[in-house]
Amino acid sequence: VDEGLVTALAKGKATITVSAKDGSGASIHCNVIVSEPCPDGAVDMGIRTPDGYRVYWAKSNLSTSGLCARPEDYGDYYAWGETEPYYMEGETDYLTITQWRTRTDHPITGYNWASYKWCDGSYSSITKYNTNASYGMVDDLTELQRGEKSGETVDDVARVILGGKWRIPTYAEWTALLEQCTWEWTKQNGVKGELVTASNRNSIFLPAAGDIIDARHDCSLSSGHYWSSSLNAEYQPYASYLSFQYYKGNYSLHTWNSYRCYGKSIRAVFE
Repeated sequence: VDEGLVTALAKGKATITVSAKDGSGASIHCNVIVSEPCPDGAVDMGIRTPDGYRVYWAKSNLSTSGLCARPEDYGDYYAWGETEPYYMEGETDYLTITQWRTRTDHPITGYNWASYKWCDGSYSSITKYNTNASYGMVDDLTELQRGEKSGETVDDVARVILGGKWRIPTYAEWTALLEQCTWEWTKQNGVKGELVTASNRNSIFLPAAGDIIDARHDCSLSSGHYWSSSLNAEYQPYASYLSFQYYKGNYSLHTWNSYRCYGKSIRAVFE
């Protein structure tokens, strides 16, 4: 602070207090929150974390090589907490996937529990991210680890691929985007999806990229499914996600829960 001019030096919080020098004891203070600047490839949708920092939303979906070139591009599909897609490159062009990546532990046969990294073959033998002994080993982890604390692995694929402060949005952040923005089912450059517009008039487009269950890719162009970083609190084989679907005149848009082994899209955020 220099003669009333406040300059932000780095992300963080500060309390600035001004006190009178006339002996009256009068003073006033204000709290200042400094967020990271919005990076290339992201947009400010007016969403903040619970502690007040801005969350910037990527303009396109995630792929193994980074953010997709266009907002309409589908990107790749990931099981919850996994950092690589299961299929070989190019396989998402087909309704039924036949070529899978090679992996020594948990050989991949499809987006199913037999392939899923964080279990021993079934939803009742979970080995990480679990709060209920009925479903396997309990570690009480409810958010994907990002390597921010000593001993943590990095299970957030957005952090792995994009680095920096990029990550998968939490369930609360998807809910805030859903409740605080206007959503419109539309078509952009020939691709169906949701145009999400914030009160500041910024917008992002979420393509209806479908998802992959076992070996079948649902690319009917009528639905979109985007993982959050949050485990479902009541049923640990589930993780939370954002879902929208338009089918035979019926339209749905909500945050929901799905089996963690299924393949869904990632729309990253930057904090």
